[in-house]
Amino acid sequence: MKSIEMHSLHIFRVKAESHENVIEYADETIPNCYDIDEPYYYVGSYCKEDQTFSEGFNEKWFEKNEFLNNPQLFQDMLMPDEFEISGQKVFENGVQDAKGDDLLKLSHYFRKKYERSKLSNPDKLDIWKDEFNFGSYCEYGLTDLETEGSKTYLLFIDISI
Repeated sequence: MKSIEMHSLHIFRVKAESHENVIEYADETIPNCYDIDEPYYYVGSYCKEDQTFSEGFNEKWFEKNEFLNNPQLFQDMLMPDEFEISGQKVFENGVQDAKGDDLLKLSHYFRKKYERSKLSNPDKLDIWKDEFNFGSYCEYGLTDLETEGSKTYLLFIDISI
């Protein structure tokens, strides 16, 4: 998947009746329930049951065929980032004397361990049932909006960071 400097892709799983309903749910839910202070825009949505993309789907993050043909497309979400690796080093060196930035790194390290522990398989992200980085919308992640509907959609959101 492509990387875009100073942007993050967050995925929202939404139950709805149509691609249009997905945007309606997002417009109602995201500003009221989720803290996204940075500007964001909808890249588009994908319906699991119909295997369709929303009209005008923006392929700047990934191409439609790439999504359809690569079930591992979002697995890099699970890769440790620099901050997590630094936190692991602090942990391995002993936490009893950790202060300042080291405590922040430790916090990040343990939050990522916690996120992985919630996955149905800790080495693989199932985009249709798992969540990752829930509540961290400025990070690459996947959140279930817990809406009701007959079809399951993924709404891709580009967030400036």
